[in-house]
Amino acid sequence: MGCDIHGHVETRSRNGSWYHSMDFDGPREYEMFAALANVRNNGSIKAFELKGLPDDISYKTKEDYELWRYDAHSHSWVTPDELETAIKEARKPLGSYINEDYDALLAYMRAFETEEVRFVFWFDN
Repeated sequence: MGCDIHGHVETRSRNGSWYHSMDFDGPREYEMFAALANVRNNGSIKAFELKGLPDDISYKTKEDYELWRYDAHSHSWVTPDELETAIKEARKPLGSYINEDYDALLAYMRAFETEEVRFVFWFDN
């Protein structure tokens, strides 16, 4: 059985609330899953500690999460710098190819340079 990632880019407004900016149901890249959340990790990839879902997620992100609630696992979120680190870590194994969609996600997040931005995600299988 396969494992998939479900995620959302969120930005913080001036009033402190988080707003949904983009859905990201990324390609199935187990090295990336391992680096982001220790999912499907064979022990060769350094992984981030899981942070859980933020208490203040946007309405749209929460709505999507509710659809997956019972099948969702390994909930977390990362900043653009953390995502960049995860991409580099996922590419370390010899011959490891990581889909360019993750680079595009990082570029999208970096475009919000004057705002706080995060990638909130979970997995299903």
